[in-house]
Amino acid sequence: MPEVVQTFVDTNDLSRCIELQNNIVHLYRSDIAKYAEKKDKIKIRDILDQIPSQLDAKNNRFKLSEISKNARYTYFESSFLWPAKAGVALPCYNCMAPILPLDLNRK
Repeated sequence: MPEVVQTFVDTNDLSRCIELQNNIVHLYRSDIAKYAEKKDKIKIRDILDQIPSQLDAKNNRFKLSEISKNARYTYFESSFLWPAKAGVALPCYNCMAPILPLDLNRK
């Protein structure tokens, strides 16, 4: 969010920064509504809404159970890929062993 950072540097106005951040989130939601497949729209929005609060928690992990108690990764799998492909979220994978190439050890 370079525009938000620059606005804060220029104005020191947090309310303006929050407004800009809200506009960006609104644009993300518009993109989901416009480009995502119909069956994935709600799931993608649920994931997007949960990212900030879940990553702010102590364990820094995304838990599907926070979206729904009966949620399973297989049901949400394609919906997790959408924010990553759109550049909205950056996935972080576990490695079984820290040896190159890391993609071969991805879990």
